[in-house]
Amino acid sequence: MASPTIPSAQDAAPDAVAEARQLSFALDAIEACLERLALGAPPIAIAEALAAPVRAFDAIAKETMAR
Repeated sequence: MASPTIPSAQDAAPDAVAEARQLSFALDAIEACLERLALGAPPIAIAEALAAPVRAFDAIAKETMAR
């Protein structure tokens, strides 16, 4: 049985590329929040800082998986 291959971005459907880009931007937002936090920040500060970007990523992921 042949193993599945991942299509290049050029071969992927435009919708799939757009969805991947949205997920990437959402992950970048999470990373940016983490970089702004002070080393040793209290857990509540981390939770508050990440709440919105994680919710945004979750919404995009759910929307993508529903298609």
